[in-house]
Amino acid sequence: MSVRVDAKDRFIDFDLKFTKTGDAPHGLAVKRDINAIRQSLVNLILTRPGEKGFSPNFGTNIIDLLFENLDPVQMIRIQEDIKDSIQEFEPRVEFVGLDLDTNNMDSNMVSINIQFRLVNEQTLREITVELERGI
Repeated sequence: MSVRVDAKDRFIDFDLKFTKTGDAPHGLAVKRDINAIRQSLVNLILTRPGEKGFSPNFGTNIIDLLFENLDPVQMIRIQEDIKDSIQEFEPRVEFVGLDLDTNNMDSNMVSINIQFRLVNEQTLREITVELERGI
């Protein structure tokens, strides 16, 4: 006999914008399922190691690496940094790959497209994180 488990609300995180809503627990909005994962991945990528208390290795060095001379070696370092961080700190996903879009480097912008699967799912998903350096 098999039991069907509903995948809805499998992942629930607080909305990091701390949006207030009347029907949410304690008045704070939450992110559910894929939205929770997306928020978590963006937070992981944009956090520098040492910024999160009691977890000095959490995050990536992407902010420091991105706008240096972006040669093939530097791109590999960025990809490895993101991959290692996702594999270590986001157990809800299986990292598949990522692409760096440097077509807008002259405008001080880089897009990172991350492909992943949720654990125990076959659906390929992706998020795009755009980083822009102010002048």
